Amino acid sequence: MDPLNQLSRRTLLAAPALLGAASARAQGVLPTRGVRIVIGYPAGGGTDEMAHVIAAALQRRISRPVTIENRPGAAGAAVGEMLKKAPTDGSVLAFIPTATLIGRLTTKSFPFDPQADIMPLTLAGTYPTTFAVSPKIGVSTLASTVNG
Repeated sequence: MDPLNQLSRRTLLAAPALLGAASARAQGVLPTRGVRIVIGYPAGGGTDEMAHVIAAALQRRISRPVTIENRPGAAGAAVGEMLKKAPTDGSVLAFIPTATLIGRLTTKSFPFDPQADIMPLTLAGTYPTTFAVSPKIGVSTLASTVNG
């Protein structure tokens, strides 16, 4: 089943493995109007560049306009909050890197629940992420840092 022909709910370009593979299937059909991809980072960065590549391919595929909207702030988390309030017709997508979603693990007031408020569409790319702390603070795992 082609995911580009199965858009309907709030969708997300992110890692389905992080959010749960069961939620990776959207329902419905493509929107009748253009598609907007919202990015929580400034134009010109790696996330923006990757989103532009995907937007161009999506526009060719669906024969509808696909626009990019950069909304920097809150390390990208504001975009997830905006997406959960967006129309559920598939016309608004968000390009949300996994690094943004990690904020849910480390921030008590994270503005959206990645498992309940949005739906992943695809893994768009990968890059390594490392968490590091000083050995002087006495923690050796992310869980012990978060749970303090």
